[in-house]
Amino acid sequence: MKTIKIGCCCSAVTVKATEYYKEQIYKVDKEMQEIQAKSKKENLGIAFISFKQRDHVADTLEEIELVKQNLMNDKKTMKLGIANWKVEKAYPPSDILWNDIQNFQEEPSTFKNLAMILLHFGLSFFVVLLTVCLDRYLLDKELAASLII
Repeated sequence: MKTIKIGCCCSAVTVKATEYYKEQIYKVDKEMQEIQAKSKKENLGIAFISFKQRDHVADTLEEIELVKQNLMNDKKTMKLGIANWKVEKAYPPSDILWNDIQNFQEEPSTFKNLAMILLHFGLSFFVVLLTVCLDRYLLDKELAASLII
């Protein structure tokens, strides 16, 4: 880094382009890492919606604009915050970094898995017990009927 004097009171700092852009890349990388860390902790409010027909995209965009214009004072509209929604046509698939898109569906926890197993076992045990008891009842009824005759 060099400081060059221009005139009696002005000076300019010269920096090599490679050093400057390395610093800029470092800043952007750090910012991206912060956003990625934040996205893992909370929902960023971004969604992709796919339509079967292209016409539906234009219709939906128009309807959202109509809702923004006409129903701004409606309680439901205000609660949803539709005024702050930014709705636009999707970018081409080649422009999307698919590895960075996270699926926010919850994976079943160990507790949920254990609860499902116990529920399945309990229902199976109840059905088998009911079948055995009903079978014995019917056998006893047939035996009693055969002894009476």
